Amino acid sequence: YGVPVGGLLTLVAGSSLGLTLALRDPLANLFSGMVVIASSKIRPGDYVRLSSGEEGYVTDIRWADTYIRQISNNLIIVPNSLITNTIMINYSRPEPEMAVLLTMGVSYNSNLDRVEELVIAVASEVMEEVPGGVPDFTPMVRYNTFNESSIDFMVVMRGKSFNDQFLIKHEFIKRLRSCFQAEGISIPFPIRTITTAGPIPIQIQEPDSIRTPTPNGQVAGDGRQASAS
Repeated sequence: YGVPVGGLLTLVAGSSLGLTLALRDPLANLFSGMVVIASSKIRPGDYVRLSSGEEGYVTDIRWADTYIRQISNNLIIVPNSLITNTIMINYSRPEPEMAVLLTMGVSYNSNLDRVEELVIAVASEVMEEVPGGVPDFTPMVRYNTFNESSIDFMVVMRGKSFNDQFLIKHEFIKRLRSCFQAEGISIPFPIRTITTAGPIPIQIQEPDSIRTPTPNGQVAGDGRQASAS
């Protein structure tokens, strides 16, 4: 029929290549979405953090994208091909309960046994009274560092979900500070103590601006003769 077969094949091949390239990402996201939905590794309501730093609550998983709402109420839309190829922390799995860790310190002259007793008492009170705490969890205290100005320790509590940690820490800090104040236990701030081998000589010298010649020709303050100009 007079149709150039070579040109037609080139056109078909070029069109196929262009179509393949155009559909590569959408198809990858589609297949990845099927994997995400089928695997149930993340579900709406889970709190997740991606290796790229984004974190928040999963609100929706669609065929092409996953929607994540940050605590600041911003919405992150992540292609599912990235979801299946990234390292992710799911704070809601295998169970929503999670440890609540808080590091602090007390001064070197503190009675560490008494400090531990008070911290555990306050933490246990918080676990029972603050919404989101786990009442049957026994808090722990572990001393871990001789710091520059303090002996540091870690307090281990437990929250029912990721978001509960904020109120738990808030109430614990307020109550423990009041308890420490009543007991005379100080939470130190960084200080520097300078020790010398003996007294430090101090020389006080008057500024040149106030060394004025006296009527007898001397310079006040150092006994020098004023020079004639």
